[in-house]
Amino acid sequence: MAAVSRGPHTPSALFGATSDCARQIIGHRLCTVMRFHPEEMALERLFTSVGAEYPVGGRKSKRGVPWGELVLIRGEQYVGRDAEALRWAFDDHATLAGMGLGAVINTPVLYNGRCLGTFNILDAEGSFSDDDIAAARIIAQFLVPALS
Repeated sequence: MAAVSRGPHTPSALFGATSDCARQIIGHRLCTVMRFHPEEMALERLFTSVGAEYPVGGRKSKRGVPWGELVLIRGEQYVGRDAEALRWAFDDHATLAGMGLGAVINTPVLYNGRCLGTFNILDAEGSFSDDDIAAARIIAQFLVPALS
């Protein structure tokens, strides 16, 4: 992370380094970085660790969705520890389950009082501890320059 932050690297290099950092500290099988478009209440995928199922450029509308209010408007983390929590939050929960994913930490990337996007890590059900949740909050803030 330090080397990428120091040099003249592209946002995608920072996204990859952030994913690698989270994998080493927390562990994950899927990581995505999404840019928030508040006027549309939509997210655009800028980075993914699993391109076949979740390609860069994909968009998700969160208008009228409780998850969107919680994460994008109120700026709170969403932690889903099991398959039921993923069903509540995501239309694509069946795809996630098919990939063996049953837990998520969605962390809003916040700067100057607004949400710039989200840092999302997923793994098997029951994977994340309270320390992992706190670490995700810290790691996500490294994305501010790339999402600003």
